Amino acid sequence: GSKPISTLPDKHFAVNLDVAPTLADWAGLDVPTSWQGCSLLRPRTREWTIHYTPCASLGCEGAVVDYSNGKILKYSRVLVSVAGLPDHESIFDIERDPEEKNNLLSTMDPARVLQFRSLADEHLSGE
Repeated sequence: GSKPISTLPDKHFAVNLDVAPTLADWAGLDVPTSWQGCSLLRPRTREWTIHYTPCASLGCEGAVVDYSNGKILKYSRVLVSVAGLPDHESIFDIERDPEEKNNLLSTMDPARVLQFRSLADEHLSGE
């Protein structure tokens, strides 16, 4: 493009789904409301986003990302598990811990963890 990109209004956890809305917005086009991604050129309006790659193999994960309370918290868990093996789940503060080394799951308020699990159940089950 010929226009320089301005400073982003928010710190974002961006994924591939955000590329098309950002380019459409940058070109001055309306971003369809049916698109899942968000333009990185505008302040975030959604408090939660859901991320996953549909797969049928072990180890694939889905994530629920929460942008509220001045943090970006990422809850993730295995989508396809094997009976008898524990499901892996984690919560990371990805602004403070971008390499996702400090799993906060055991230190989180249980009600908050339940909220993450409920959203994951609603959006990530059956992939």
